[in-house]
Amino acid sequence: MAAFTAVVGIAVASLAEQAPSIRAIVERREAASLPARWFGLVLGAGFAEEAAEALPVSLFVYREPRAYRPPTFVYVGVVSGPAFGVVEAVGDSYRYAEASRAVGPELIDDYVAPQLPRPTSLPLPHACRSAVVGDFIGLASVSRAAPRALMGLGLSLAALLHGTYDAFVGGGAVSGPRR
Repeated sequence: MAAFTAVVGIAVASLAEQAPSIRAIVERREAASLPARWFGLVLGAGFAEEAAEALPVSLFVYREPRAYRPPTFVYVGVVSGPAFGVVEAVGDSYRYAEASRAVGPELIDDYVAPQLPRPTSLPLPHACRSAVVGDFIGLASVSRAAPRALMGLGLSLAALLHGTYDAFVGGGAVSGPRR
């Protein structure tokens, strides 16, 4: 599951964020005003990434003819989220290093200080949010009355948490050090 998310999930989220309709929303994450930035992070990056993290839960557990219990859905979500978070952190760190190199090698402290905690701290919020989505998908598997509504609610809640975290912690686009 983790390998699937690390390869396919990252590709799906990247492609989704490049779609013209979503790209216009995602570009708002660069906005100066907090409400516009928050809007872009929730509706753009938040939905794209959380949906990509939910793919293994939906494809390999929900659609499986065997009846799994809801904790299984949460577990698969918890495995999927950190895999996405690690790949994202490594990619962001690489892009930040390239930007630092372009500015000058004397800025190593500007690179290490903000980037050192990313690979260890970024996977945890991804795990928590994908566990939320997994829980709602698990509830949808048990309560077949409104499965799409439950899955949509879980995805929306995770995207809201994702965008809010990014807007207030500064997890938008990685632009590199400033001089």
